Amino acid sequence: MRFGTKLAILFWICTVSITVITVAFFYRESVSVIRKEAESRLADAALSASHLVEPGIHAKILTPADEKGPHYRIIQNRLKRFREDNPKIRHIYTLVPTSEPNELKFIVDVGIDPPILAHVGCPWNISSRPEIRNAFKHATADPSSGTTNGAPGSLVTRQSKTRKAKR
Repeated sequence: MRFGTKLAILFWICTVSITVITVAFFYRESVSVIRKEAESRLADAALSASHLVEPGIHAKILTPADEKGPHYRIIQNRLKRFREDNPKIRHIYTLVPTSEPNELKFIVDVGIDPPILAHVGCPWNISSRPEIRNAFKHATADPSSGTTNGAPGSLVTRQSKTRKAKR
């Protein structure tokens, strides 16, 4: 091969390499921005939905039998309307901590897919989800943080960072 051909091939390889590196960098940055925006929107939606749940009414829901009661229906209907007004939201539920540090229990669940609905008192083991445990542990009453929290065991709304599940 002549020197000019080798130089042209080398120049082409360098150009393609720099282009691939630049595109990969910008792709990574744009995915990061999109993820942060999605997390922000999700936190805003969670905060908005939390204002529909009155802690006094929520605290009166204690057993699966309460699902037929007026307190459960009030919260369920409000959250169901919120979910219907926001079609990208598929599942809304409320949780309270239990005496076990790695367990939460469901109170109200208004998902789209009824076979996976959790009933009042249904436990959820969060030992493999430390971000959820931390959300309950470090919640504050600062509305600008996207968090509301009353006394221990009362309503807590906080959005933790979401990560893509490993398969």
